[in-house]
Amino acid sequence: MKNLMIVLFIILLINGAGFFIFSKDKNEKETILIKNTLKEVESNFKSTKYSYEKLTKYAFEKDINTPKI
Repeated sequence: MKNLMIVLFIILLINGAGFFIFSKDKNEKETILIKNTLKEVESNFKSTKYSYEKLTKYAFEKDINTPKI
C-alpha cells in the first residue's frame, strides 16, 4: 500500500510539472497569435485608409461632395 502511494505521488509530481511546462508553451502561442492578429488588423486599417484616400481623391476630381473627417 505504501509503494502504491509513493507511485501515485510521483505520477502527480510529473503531471504537475508537465502542466506548468505546457501552460507556459500555451501562453507563448497565445501571445504569438495575438501579435499576428494585431498585425493583420493594422494592415487592414492601412489598406482601408488607402482606399478612403483614393476614393476622396476621385471624388474631388469628379467634383462630388465628400464627407469630411
